[in-house]
Amino acid sequence: MTPVRNGTTRNSKNIYSELKDMIQFLDLKPGQAISESQLCASLGVSRTPVREALIRLADEKLVCFFPQSGTYVTRIDLDYIKELGLMRSLIERSIVLSICGKVKVIDEFQEIMFLQKLAMERKNTRESIQLNDIFHYKLFEKAGHGVIWQQITASRSHYTRYNMLVMSIEQRLEYIYNEHSAILRSIESGDSVKLMLLLESQHDCNLQDKDTILKTYPDYFGSLDDSPESYLSLRNRERLINAGQKNA
Repeated sequence: MTPVRNGTTRNSKNIYSELKDMIQFLDLKPGQAISESQLCASLGVSRTPVREALIRLADEKLVCFFPQSGTYVTRIDLDYIKELGLMRSLIERSIVLSICGKVKVIDEFQEIMFLQKLAMERKNTRESIQLNDIFHYKLFEKAGHGVIWQQITASRSHYTRYNMLVMSIEQRLEYIYNEHSAILRSIESGDSVKLMLLLESQHDCNLQDKDTILKTYPDYFGSLDDSPESYLSLRNRERLINAGQKNA
């Protein structure tokens, strides 16, 4: 993390946004211990805005405080992810269905599709996820419900963390890009059946890749109600691994 440049002022809102991005895009890993003093030094700010930002993130269940044990990035809770996915799916299918066969979208979405293709070709997972969110926001906006999208994405950071892992799977970015193209064609042609199937696949409420992801990143997953002991256990295991690497 690059320290803030001289002459630049950032308040707790700015720090909150930066830390939230670091968490949702996995710069700070699930289960990772957070040092407030290190964050202050890295961000070039005092302890107050960092503490205020962490409190907000704790309210969103992205970090957890344990007295005498420390502050940690919460692990990814798959049950919580499923609930968020289901909520979005129920809302988005209804909203997008309302414009199926009634609007032209292919030409209007050319720029976002072009940017998605570039991100896909560069295998840029973070940019692809950001563009994916813009794509779906534009669908809500096209239906006149941009405010609803903003509300249902308030807790989307949890899903974004999982999505960062899913989209790292080989050819997954290309798969998402092709689905987006098919969604636009289905809306224009009025093929509501195909549109619903495509959106169901996009929302992935059953988390079809969870077994692969769990096998690859077992320490990233747990419950939002995990005890401090489980985080301390993970922290001690990381120390042993790091010590082994140094001695190798």
